[in-house]
Amino acid sequence: MKELKDRDIVSIRSMLIDKSDGFFGPSEEDSLRCVVRLVATFKYSLLGANGFSCVDDVELQYNIESIFSAIDNYVILWRGYYLVDGALNGSMYDTVSINFLRKEFDGKYEALCSTSDFVYGYRLLLDLYGILIIVGGLCYNQMQRPVKGSEPTDEPKK
Repeated sequence: MKELKDRDIVSIRSMLIDKSDGFFGPSEEDSLRCVVRLVATFKYSLLGANGFSCVDDVELQYNIESIFSAIDNYVILWRGYYLVDGALNGSMYDTVSINFLRKEFDGKYEALCSTSDFVYGYRLLLDLYGILIIVGGLCYNQMQRPVKGSEPTDEPKK
């Protein structure tokens, strides 16, 4: 399994960097390496035939925290992507039901506002933030271009 993951990481990185014609600067290449590694890790370590399949809770926690810690890398790549001629909009927005997520959010939010139980309220807060991450990622991918004034300071080479 590790050999397959490592092979995919090298293959994906090479394809993106080789075909970029010098588009990525050093910081974007670092971000690319990070995001590609996490995507391959998700494929081979987290997704099993029956859902999540980490060996143990420690591995699962490490992988999830790695995903969260790489959000800045994702944003750098996302912003740079829209400098590419022919950039496409993300497609996940049409795949996942925003209405379902909205209903889940609304129900949990109402429960959070009305509970006086600390443990239950804390759990609800974490669940709500998890929904924010999902919706944020979907909406971020749906945006056609970065918002003016939010351009990266270390712009990729063209």
